[in-house]
Amino acid sequence: MKNQNPIANSDMMSYNRFIPTTCRSKFGGAHMNKLGRLSDVEMELMQTIWGLATPVTVSQLLDIFEDSKGWKNSTMSTMLERIIAKGFLRKEMKGKVNYYCIVASLQDYQKQEGRSIIASLYGGSVKNFMAALAESGSMTDSDVKELQEWFANSIGNGGDVK
Repeated sequence: MKNQNPIANSDMMSYNRFIPTTCRSKFGGAHMNKLGRLSDVEMELMQTIWGLATPVTVSQLLDIFEDSKGWKNSTMSTMLERIIAKGFLRKEMKGKVNYYCIVASLQDYQKQEGRSIIASLYGGSVKNFMAALAESGSMTDSDVKELQEWFANSIGNGGDVK
C-alpha cells in the first residue's frame, strides 16, 4: 500500500506550502565544506533526489524505489542520515514530516571528484589525465574538437579556466 502523501498530486505552487522555508533557499556553491564520497547506492539515491530538484520525504523515496529495491523505512532513513553526514542533504521538519533538502548540487560533487581523481591518480596533472584518456582510446575526434572549442570559448570570453 502506498503512503498517502498530501503533496503527491499537487502542483508546485501548492506544494511549496508544505516545504519548510529553509529548504527553499538555493543550494551548493563555493561556500560548501568538502563533501564525503558517495557509495554507489548513495549516488543512485542522490541522483534521484537531484532529479526531483525539490525537498523529498522518506515516503516519496520509498514509493520511487519500492519495486526496484524493496527498501524499508529504516533502511531509507539510515541511508539519508549517512548522506546528510557527508554534506549533501539537510533535514528539516514541517509538522511531523521530515523533508530532505539538497545542500550540494551534482555539479559540486562532480567538480570535487574530478579534482580528487586528478590529484590522486595523475599527480595533479590535467595533462597526464587527458593523455591517459587519449592513449586508452576513450577520446574520440569529436571529443577532442568539443574540448578545443570549449577551451577557445572559455579563454576567449574571459572565462575562468582553472
